[in-house]
Amino acid sequence: MFDRAARRVFDDFVAAAEFPAALARAQAAGKLAAGNGSALEAGLELAAAALAGRRGPTRVVALSDARLRTRFTNAVAERSLAAAPRSTITHLVIPEDDGEAWLRRGDAHPLASIAAKGRGVLFTAAAPADDKTVPAKMLALVRPIAIDYFKVRGIDLADAREVPDSLREGDGYRAVVVGPDPTRRVVLSGKIWAAPFHRVVETSERFDVATAAFVFSEDEHDILSPEEMRVVAFKGRAVSPVTSYLATEPGVRPSTDGLPERIGESFGAGGLGLMGSGAGGGGGHVMLPRLEDLLAASVARCVADNPAPAGWRVALAVETTGPEIVDVEVQAATHAPLRACLVEAVWALELPPAHWPERDSHALSFP
Repeated sequence: MFDRAARRVFDDFVAAAEFPAALARAQAAGKLAAGNGSALEAGLELAAAALAGRRGPTRVVALSDARLRTRFTNAVAERSLAAAPRSTITHLVIPEDDGEAWLRRGDAHPLASIAAKGRGVLFTAAAPADDKTVPAKMLALVRPIAIDYFKVRGIDLADAREVPDSLREGDGYRAVVVGPDPTRRVVLSGKIWAAPFHRVVETSERFDVATAAFVFSEDEHDILSPEEMRVVAFKGRAVSPVTSYLATEPGVRPSTDGLPERIGESFGAGGLGLMGSGAGGGGGHVMLPRLEDLLAASVARCVADNPAPAGWRVALAVETTGPEIVDVEVQAATHAPLRACLVEAVWALELPPAHWPERDSHALSFP
């Protein structure tokens, strides 16, 4: 858990089978109570330290609402991961409310470089408690399940089926492209998590044969003359209603019973193929409570517990995001004990329910 500081909830690693019960006990003990601060870098630093010396795959999955203090910089968080084993992959997840489960890359998000520095990905996610598809949708946090930003270069696919932006495991892309001078190689690219993916696929005699057969299975034979059909059919060892090796009575077409009508499109380029890898309205104006008024009792205790000479002064700059205090900066202070007490009092303040601005600054001066 991270708020102003970071703390371990379980004090040790917990096996997956034991996690639900451990989480329930921690929640009952109040260990999941959120506080002010949202110090993402502190959570990452503690996670990195916890992984030090661990063997096998090491992962950090950090959840944040991304509403951090203005003084926060990605570089601070990136440095926090320095102590993690070199094999560590760090994902950053920003939860959102939605009625259905989903997990999406957010590479354009301002915090994305933190995950990229950790060889991971920033995701936005929705995980309703009653959605049974959540485990499957969140699988990409555990292992890569797609080649994202998938591109095929070296061949004109303008007239073919659109290449998917993300090629998920178990899926494939096939398209038939007709051309007088078929390419013999294509270049595939994309990203697997944060790692660049690059592969050159070249033609082979085996796929040349398969591509010749695709001419008939994909109904691309209409532009061929009967003689050309015969040549291509022999090359592809094709048996089709158009060209057949079968010995049949004149005029009898081979049966297609039990065969699928079409088996998708195929990626072929003169014998080159690619198989896929596995708020509400209302009138009036509501005044928000002043932080000075909310802190009055705490300030009185600090003054009573830390006697200071006449003329003492402490000035603080406080930043809030909604009902959370995310930064407390000392602007001036003439008495160190009072300064420390007042800073802690501000951090401990729980703002009452109200329509607090998305982000706001408060200048506090005591006395």
